[in-house]
Amino acid sequence: MGERLSDRSVIWLVLSAAHVDNIGPDTSVATAVLSSADVLKGSLSGKTLRYAETAPDGPYFMRLASDGTASLQKGEARKQTYSGKWWVDGNKLCRGWDKFHPRFDCWPAGISRSTISLYGDYDTMFLQGSLETE
Repeated sequence: MGERLSDRSVIWLVLSAAHVDNIGPDTSVATAVLSSADVLKGSLSGKTLRYAETAPDGPYFMRLASDGTASLQKGEARKQTYSGKWWVDGNKLCRGWDKFHPRFDCWPAGISRSTISLYGDYDTMFLQGSLETE
């Protein structure tokens, strides 16, 4: 039995087949090239994930320390918001904050050069950001 497509993937496929302009690329996890656990660990350890550039309190900086600790800072002033831990589970980047609900999340992840793409619920891209060395 084949995999079931999400409603959003089906809508994208229908619009694409109808040649509707400006629907954007298919950002589903089904079309993504996900990174292996080894690639994720090697690419993320000691890096900062920068994303949400246009958010009202953005950009966001998720620091992924080599000892497995993590922190989230917001805004150009980098106001400390959360702290916790990060880890890799297969092809997923996971993080857990000390105070936040849900306490942890994991996302399938793909890395291409200095760009990371995280995929979420409903088979769609959750966020895309840049990896920075500090």
